[in-house]
Amino acid sequence: MKRNRRESSPDLDPNSISKTNEFKLPAPSIITKGRLAIVGLIVLSIVVALVFVKLPEKFQYALVAAVPAILVGAYIIISPFAGVWCFVFMDYLRPYTFIVALRPLRLGILTVAVTLVSWIVFQAARKHRIYWSSQCTWFLGYLLIIATGILTAHNNFRAYQAFEGLLVTFLMFFLLLNIVDSKERLLRIIWLLLFTHVYYALKGIYNFAFVGYVAGHQVTSGVVGGSFMADENDFALALNAMIPFAFFMFQNQTSNLKRFFLIGTVLVFVLGVVSSQSRGGWVGLMAVVVFCILKSKRKLMS
Repeated sequence: MKRNRRESSPDLDPNSISKTNEFKLPAPSIITKGRLAIVGLIVLSIVVALVFVKLPEKFQYALVAAVPAILVGAYIIISPFAGVWCFVFMDYLRPYTFIVALRPLRLGILTVAVTLVSWIVFQAARKHRIYWSSQCTWFLGYLLIIATGILTAHNNFRAYQAFEGLLVTFLMFFLLLNIVDSKERLLRIIWLLLFTHVYYALKGIYNFAFVGYVAGHQVTSGVVGGSFMADENDFALALNAMIPFAFFMFQNQTSNLKRFFLIGTVLVFVLGVVSSQSRGGWVGLMAVVVFCILKSKRKLMS
């Protein structure tokens, strides 16, 4: 019988073979693109910080606010409804009344401009029918009359400011008609307005009960916000306009938590109108109460 013998060479060592087959990995480099980027970011941050502390305080706040404003603007570009939501939020809450440095940013006009561009892009892609109501026609005609007044007004700058404010309102009104095209989106806007007015109503009640603003020899709600919310009559008008929304949403809610919140909201709005001590606000409240009763499904209970 022949035996199979493995021929082995005494010169070949198995350990040496395994060592020769090993791949030699290159030594890791200390300098990489990621580490260079981190170092560059640190250096840039230090330089910006040194320049930042030398700027006037109002510019510091403006630059800090510019960062989230850019991020929100980028989101509005891909979602026109986000622009509508942000505009309603800023138009009523007016954050620049709390942070004065935000005023130079002209956030309202910027929001409308970015939202308009975003809507035009989406409209060109979807090719939906543009909605134009009779209110748009009347609004535009009124806007043209205001525009001609800039040339004839004694104070042209004030006339221009009025025209600019109405132009921004008209553009957002038009965008609202075309972007808020579902019940879900409409409810989001209404909930935003309800929460915003609850804040104002609570502040007015607090001012009336504890701060003691005096106007016309009587304690009132005082200044609860910027622009039209700084006047007690306009404050009462805004709350009266929101009472029917809270009242009828209360009647159509199935969630007990939302029902309790909405009926509490109605109560807070009514107390807010009372705290304003506005005679016109009281007359408007009576008209709203009568309207809510007549339009309610359960008139006797209402």
